[in-house]
Amino acid sequence: MSFDFWGSRWVVVVRVADADAQSDWLDVGDVETSAATGVRRIEIRVAGVHPFMTRFAHRDPEVMQALVRVAAAMALSEALLRSAGGANPGAIRRTTNDLLRDVFSTT
Repeated sequence: MSFDFWGSRWVVVVRVADADAQSDWLDVGDVETSAATGVRRIEIRVAGVHPFMTRFAHRDPEVMQALVRVAAAMALSEALLRSAGGANPGAIRRTTNDLLRDVFSTT
């Protein structure tokens, strides 16, 4: 997906991986900025077989799309915080991964 946000053009590459149910729900790559165009690109991976996804989104494409968009928003927020020099920008994602796996996929 591509869009403009806060004065920058962004390309978010989303990969839904069906590899390991024990992996994190969301992994975020580094932001790459094109020297020629200024477009900022980030790649994220959402675990499609994560217990949270299989419980709530596995059979409903609209729910899957909504959750992928939430994941993209979290990744972009983390990237923006990191570029602004924020302390420990990945803490929210890591905590969310733990909560989704250990609490919200079962209750």
